[in-house]
Amino acid sequence: MVAFIKRILILAANPKQTGRLRLDEEVRNIKAALQRSKHRDRIHLESAWAVTPQTLQRSLQDESPHIVHFCGHGDGKAGLILEDDRGQAIFASTEALSGLFSLFAERIECVVLNACYSEEQAKAIVQHIPFVIGMSDAIVDHAAIKFSESFYDAIGAGEAYEFAWKLGRNRLQLEGIAAADLPVLKTKVKRSLVPQVWLQGWASLPKETEVPPDELLDWTAEYSSHPRSFPTLERWEQYLAPQLQALKTWLSETFSNSTIEFRSTFSLPAILAVGHTFPEVGHYTLCIRQNQDIWRSDSRPSDLCFRVVQEQGQRGKHLLVGLSVTGKGLADLERWVQTQESAFDAIVYAEIESGVGSRAIATDADANALAIHAKDLLRHYRQQYGASCLHLVLFAPAGFCLLLGYRLNRLGEVLAYEWDAATASYRAAVRVSTG
Repeated sequence: MVAFIKRILILAANPKQTGRLRLDEEVRNIKAALQRSKHRDRIHLESAWAVTPQTLQRSLQDESPHIVHFCGHGDGKAGLILEDDRGQAIFASTEALSGLFSLFAERIECVVLNACYSEEQAKAIVQHIPFVIGMSDAIVDHAAIKFSESFYDAIGAGEAYEFAWKLGRNRLQLEGIAAADLPVLKTKVKRSLVPQVWLQGWASLPKETEVPPDELLDWTAEYSSHPRSFPTLERWEQYLAPQLQALKTWLSETFSNSTIEFRSTFSLPAILAVGHTFPEVGHYTLCIRQNQDIWRSDSRPSDLCFRVVQEQGQRGKHLLVGLSVTGKGLADLERWVQTQESAFDAIVYAEIESGVGSRAIATDADANALAIHAKDLLRHYRQQYGASCLHLVLFAPAGFCLLLGYRLNRLGEVLAYEWDAATASYRAAVRVSTG
């Protein structure tokens, strides 16, 4: 699976006969940039000095890095300059480097060649690695260092490689250094296929085909059906939500297609968050396997809608909304609310107009219609009650929850709840900020 953890390997070489470079300063500043980042606990950094051909191979094998950063000297078509066993200069040819990185193509996501005239090597390596940065000309020490600092500021913030490259170049512009156009980004042609993403939560997905998914997000260790348990809200925000963002980044860097097909055993709050991660306003098209059908977010909606069954309360910050499709949930909500000691200022409960039941939604046209109407209801009642926080309890298929999350925007804070058997009540499981 795509973990949010990034393993970064820095390789440094400055042989005896070559001009002195401030490589220690560059590595120190990269470490400082990552250490101050909000995701520092999810980044693992290793460095190797006086790199020889053998050190290069062993480091790639031992560390299995996502990012390989080389700092040192380059000499155009001749290659990058490494060291031999005596500290003397030795060229690693463009052909040899391309061949080496081809062996690690399934592991490495990005290569940064922070060395003079390294664009030639970048052109060759990008045949195997999705993102490669090289220098189109000679670059002075202080420019190389500042580019690296801002590049890893962005990486530490969880940004995509292209954004990090742009931020590094902008840093040179802001500093007034005439080198902003030297770092060049080479990208591997992205696949136009529709990525298949499996989301495992309550259970593992059956392997009905020998073709594996493009990505597997496995949270089965976080969820248990017997006894029923699921992650706390704190666990969600600190660990699981960042994995969804990492999945989004990986997909955007790997596939040119903005259509994504999901199979899921996630909880309803979690699949709602997946939809919100890949929103309609971001021009995504989402597909999800629902029983034997594929539900698509771009299907034309039917005329199906919700009917508001109960509404009570007064204006205030907290609005509880229950949406029922597969079963009646009003009695459960009322019993729970009575134990909450005025936690909610108002309550709205709605059911599918045609009648709740396990077969209430027949097609993705129905699911889209209900998702659109649910969004409209949430917006209407949020404004009516002046609420800034929506508390959402869903009795619905996973596909509907995905399509609702896909459309959630400009509703403020949304807390989605899951039934907690241990306390015989609902507990907030997921928080999304919808702007």
